[in-house]
Amino acid sequence: MSKQGLISVMVLFSLIFGFSFIVLKQLLDGDFPVWFLLAFRFCFGALLLLAFRRAAAAPPFDRKTLKAGVIVGTAIFFAYAVQTFGLQLTTPAKNGLFTGLYVIFVPCAMMPLKKKFSWKPLLTAPLSFAGAALISGVFGAELNLNAGDALTVCGALFFALHLILLERFAPALPALNFTVIQLGTVALLSAAASLCVEKGTHAALDWPAVLPGLLFLTVFATGLASFFQTFVQARLPASTTAVILCLESVFAVVFSVLFGYDRFTVSFGAGSALIIAAMLLASAGKQEALLGDAKPAP
Repeated sequence: MSKQGLISVMVLFSLIFGFSFIVLKQLLDGDFPVWFLLAFRFCFGALLLLAFRRAAAAPPFDRKTLKAGVIVGTAIFFAYAVQTFGLQLTTPAKNGLFTGLYVIFVPCAMMPLKKKFSWKPLLTAPLSFAGAALISGVFGAELNLNAGDALTVCGALFFALHLILLERFAPALPALNFTVIQLGTVALLSAAASLCVEKGTHAALDWPAVLPGLLFLTVFATGLASFFQTFVQARLPASTTAVILCLESVFAVVFSVLFGYDRFTVSFGAGSALIIAAMLLASAGKQEALLGDAKPAP
């Protein structure tokens, strides 16, 4: 696939990721148990890719891929768990915007790890905090930041860890096998949590009502999206994929306003613009110097 084709695929899935905040919010507002939701989403996402893997005659699983997939999958588990619990308490727009801060957290984390200085975090961090302050209403009559927003920012830290680990492992591993193990790890950890704390909460679910949203999350926002993100990240520099994935936050804001979860105000628009500008600045240029150069997967 050409570079332009890879970029087009990432833009499409950024839109899907953005809309998934709306779908998730609707399911959570319908009292869908969080751990069961994650288990269902990632279990069937993994099964979908297993079926595709058989049809594609993928190579056998090996110990190296298994180990890396479990490590990265554990990071994804914590990222999605914290983010989803945060979405219960905040709006899709704020959840999407604050999740996108992982683009800023990545270079901040990589500077001490690789002992390379970058001036971008010194600019992007104040921009993002100013944007968060505007969205929260700190300059107005009341402060609107809540526990859901704080959880979302914590989730962004785990998504940053996921991106760093993906950059480390993806170029050397078969993308399909690697993704299946990641999703399977999240599914197993989520199922274990659901069995421990959510007993008896599944019986009241209105399956005809929730199934379309679950299928969207499972097929498009989990199985296919995770595979293509792993596939593309092994073939494009981290700076390029990070810039494109910033669109996820833009789409989340647009859909959140369209569906009535957020009201567009001057401060909300200005805060959103500042956070998105910070993401673009953090991910533009030579971010590969901090993350390492992506190489084609074997």
